Amino acid sequence: MPALVVGLTTGVLAVIRAVSVSALVFAGELEPFAALGTSFGLISAIVLGLVLAIVSGYPGTVALAQVEPAAILALIAAAVIAAVGAERGGEIALATMVVAIALSSLLFGCTLFLLGVFRLGNLVRFIPYPVVAGFLAGVGWLLVRGSFTTMTSRPLGFDNLAFLAEPASLWRWLPGIGFGLALWFLHRRLRHFLVMPLVMAVGVALFYAASWITDATLDDLRARGFLFEPSTSDAQWRSLLSFLQDADWSVLWSELPTAGTLIVISVLALLLFAGSIEVATRRDIDLNRELRVTGIANMIGAIGGAFPGFHSLSGTILTHRMGAPVRLTGLIGTLLCVAVLFLGADSLLWLPKPVIGGLLFYLGLDFLLEWAYETRFQLAGPDYVLVLVVLAITGGVGMLEGLGAGILIGVVLFVINYSRTNVVRHSLSGADFHSNVDRPEPQRMRLGKHGDAIHVLRLQGYIFFGTANRLLAMVRERLDDPTRPPARFVILDLARVIGLDSSAMLGFVRMNQYAQDRGFHLVLTNPSPAIADQLSRERIGPETSAHIHLFPDLDHAMEWCEDKLLETESASEADSRDPLADQLRRISGGTAVDIGNFLAYVEPFEVKSGEYLIRQ
Repeated sequence: MPALVVGLTTGVLAVIRAVSVSALVFAGELEPFAALGTSFGLISAIVLGLVLAIVSGYPGTVALAQVEPAAILALIAAAVIAAVGAERGGEIALATMVVAIALSSLLFGCTLFLLGVFRLGNLVRFIPYPVVAGFLAGVGWLLVRGSFTTMTSRPLGFDNLAFLAEPASLWRWLPGIGFGLALWFLHRRLRHFLVMPLVMAVGVALFYAASWITDATLDDLRARGFLFEPSTSDAQWRSLLSFLQDADWSVLWSELPTAGTLIVISVLALLLFAGSIEVATRRDIDLNRELRVTGIANMIGAIGGAFPGFHSLSGTILTHRMGAPVRLTGLIGTLLCVAVLFLGADSLLWLPKPVIGGLLFYLGLDFLLEWAYETRFQLAGPDYVLVLVVLAITGGVGMLEGLGAGILIGVVLFVINYSRTNVVRHSLSGADFHSNVDRPEPQRMRLGKHGDAIHVLRLQGYIFFGTANRLLAMVRERLDDPTRPPARFVILDLARVIGLDSSAMLGFVRMNQYAQDRGFHLVLTNPSPAIADQLSRERIGPETSAHIHLFPDLDHAMEWCEDKLLETESASEADSRDPLADQLRRISGGTAVDIGNFLAYVEPFEVKSGEYLIRQ
């Protein structure tokens, strides 16, 4: 019973989505073919619902045509109408648009399948979250504009403000806006799966009640733009091959970048929905499997002209909350779509434009509020500004430009933020940090006195042009510090460095120049094989410069620097030649001991080569 109830509910939602997606794309001069577009939406729900209900990793998955790709297809539709207009009764525009839908589904499906096969689904998640939020907010704006196109045949924009302000136009879009606001308010207050179907039923009932009171016939309502135009005689569903001959391929080729934007945004939306389903259902989902399955479903649907689609977030979560996460749920919803398609999509043309346009307005408003308003409480100031910038560019210029600008700005912000991280894990002085060599007391005292000439920097992370510049500045600051003795050795420990970019190598070249100009030794320790290969290619090493030295670890580097430092510092020859005197002084607590008196208590003992001194 739960599967039956939820399956029928999701089936009704899939039918509503098919109508709204068709109304969004098949608007303006394509409106007479809206019933055909609804058929494509139903085919999408049938193919996606059937394939994912059987093969998806989560058994309660519900899938249908989605508004994210449909919003981009609406842009393609506007370009198609502008290019071919009403040639041959709109047949060329229709054929071009049907082929554009099929190609979008095919390319989208192939992209998903390849991402899943090569297990690259997680790579898409590296796109910054503010950029994703800005994209989805831009989709919301496109849905709001599309709702006006559905209700008035003209999009919301400065050029159409005078037309939209006319009394006849106001009566066409104001009721739809009111219906959308009411739907949004009730859906926010009453989180129930029956809210949308019931509110839509009430909206349709009120519309026809008002029509009955005013004695308006269906022909009157259709003439005044409140109902969709009936299908033309040639607008029945037929094989995709029949549309290929009439399509304007030059227009399709020019809209290829827009189709690329559709693919990117749809992939992002799918990944966001999949992650949200994981959280809501408390169940891990194999993302690459979902990509492969959804890709296959879209490629199959493309044969029938289906809209691009993927998982329904609300429908899938509904199956979980209603205790019906079984494959039968999706199959029942698919059967309902099959029944509606069999009866004919023309039967749905009695749905009023204000109701369908109001539904699109609600969806767009929900996107805008979620991604352009609520994110301001989740993101830092610069990140939220990025969301608004992407939204503005998307709405004012285009989706592709918004995508490029968002990624570019996101990369710049990442570089700025990452360059602020300290690449130096520890900054040490040879006066306090020593090698593991057990040295006589006088040598330790001299190292404590003169060891500050050894400057140790233990590095970490990935060094690129931003962090390399900070590292170079730190070395230069130490060299120019007048309060400390001149640095004779600068040790850079690369044990925790995971990589260097080409710009960072220029920093090492510059440090080598500092070493030559100022007469200190640049010591590099513990480079990984990849970093060592980079240094070798850039000719940074002891074979090319007497001021650069490489050691396998920090301890050996410190020992070498200490030995060099001790060689040049003045020391007592007796102490340096006779470590026994130093040992006796330490044993006696610092008091000088006569070595001759001590030797009177010991006996010389010679051991020849090959003899044992102590046998275990």
